[in-house]
Amino acid sequence: RLTRAVQKTGDLLELRPGTRTGLMAYAGSSHLVMPLTTDPEIITYFASSLAPELMPVAGDDPVHAVEMAARRLREAGTPASILLVADSIDPVSHAGLVQVHEAYGFDIHVYAMAAGPDVVPPAPFLDRDAMAAAAAAGGGRLVTVTPDVSDVHTLNERVTRSIASAPAGEGARWRDMGYYLLWPLLLLSLLFWRKGGGVELKGVGQ
Repeated sequence: RLTRAVQKTGDLLELRPGTRTGLMAYAGSSHLVMPLTTDPEIITYFASSLAPELMPVAGDDPVHAVEMAARRLREAGTPASILLVADSIDPVSHAGLVQVHEAYGFDIHVYAMAAGPDVVPPAPFLDRDAMAAAAAAGGGRLVTVTPDVSDVHTLNERVTRSIASAPAGEGARWRDMGYYLLWPLLLLSLLFWRKGGGVELKGVGQ
């Protein structure tokens, strides 16, 4: 699934040339992998180099990761949203996602790297309701990985709508600065590598 996540990230960035994108990884702790950059190859390179043993704290804390991302985006003063890439999000995190969204105002979209009902076990099954609830808590939408490029185009539409719905004053200021694209900060869950958790999808990019 990591390979698929990296491929999909590259596909998304191809649709948004010139977009500044950052990359974070999280497990029980959160870490900035790449600050905002307009070079998509650097993002995909570092994403593909991630490994669970690099993380000093085991676990799964998306709220801390999202809050850390939101702080950095606020400091950068950029129009932005956050793309949370994971295979599952515990419902106990929903309240924290609500707080981060309300405190910082960035939409948190969830990109589910989990299996649909058409995938034969032992691939992890997608808990669509829980993932959709997590996205809603962060003011965003859920997009599920697909074998084709439809998911990437949907992601692109979601983040474009996020910037279009920014408060009038902020949106005008961003346009004056010459920014028309949403600047996402990608969060990759290192739970993609947990033992027995792989999903293989055949299709685009392979």
